[in-house]
Amino acid sequence: MESIGIDVRTGIRFRQHKENEKAHYAEDCWDCELLTSYGWIECVGIADRSAYDLTAHSKGIGKPLQASRTLAEPRKEDRIKLVLDKGSIAKQHKADSKHLFAYMEQLDNTQLTEFKNTVESGETYTFTAGGIEFSLTKDHVKKFQVKTVNVTKEKYTPSIIEPAFGFGRIVYALLEQSFHMRDEKRTFLQFKPFIAPVKCSILPLMSKPKIVALIQDIDKKLKRAGVSTRIDSTGQSIGKRYARTDEIGIPFGITIDFDTVEKELVTLRESLTMKQVQLPLSEVIAVVRDLTSELMTWEDVLAKYPEYESTE
Repeated sequence: MESIGIDVRTGIRFRQHKENEKAHYAEDCWDCELLTSYGWIECVGIADRSAYDLTAHSKGIGKPLQASRTLAEPRKEDRIKLVLDKGSIAKQHKADSKHLFAYMEQLDNTQLTEFKNTVESGETYTFTAGGIEFSLTKDHVKKFQVKTVNVTKEKYTPSIIEPAFGFGRIVYALLEQSFHMRDEKRTFLQFKPFIAPVKCSILPLMSKPKIVALIQDIDKKLKRAGVSTRIDSTGQSIGKRYARTDEIGIPFGITIDFDTVEKELVTLRESLTMKQVQLPLSEVIAVVRDLTSELMTWEDVLAKYPEYESTE
């Protein structure tokens, strides 16, 4: 948000969901809210879905959906081996028993511990496999075997962090926060050069053949450097043309005049401060390229080149 130009001091906040507004699958959820004329609006939702999705799918298909990782240090662990009374189960569930057995065989040690604790406490362990609901009790278990093993790898169900971006809302908030007024008549959009749709305007002060050739050359070189341009060669005053480019958020403008033809100097203007500098024609393409890719700041330009007194 900061990199695209959102006001990080007063125009953004992060809000944690309350327990009664979290989705059923979410362990935690935060919203990024941006300030607009409508108040604070949610623009990004970031949910910790934990392992809800894969756990639900695993139960539904009766197969494990897990990953494994090698432990940094091996550890001792009590492993539970389950011996079911398959005869009584098969008699009760017949052909559906295969779903039950497949499900129970894929349980990890943690899940087997939960199963063991449930049935040994006299409760019923209920689950769904193959789209069928099953219930097991202690009567369906012949025995539990506990064996201590040296564990070098472990299986786990991956968790998911789900970010959801509302790009339309973000763009709307950015447009509102970027809109400013110099006075009652003049407005401008303060876009960061990185995201400005048009990054540099080219403004000739006359329409002589040499000037026209220079315009075309500068325009071609800027485009080759990856800088989008807009040529305004209308007969209006330079001040009105500056104001027009400011209104649509063009951050920089190159003015071409007599000095460009005679001394190979151009004027470069920045929209926010309206300050201008004069620099060699041979350097302007590289300077604008570095400004629009944010490899250079306008302060760097002011420190390097002489400021030019504007007549706008």
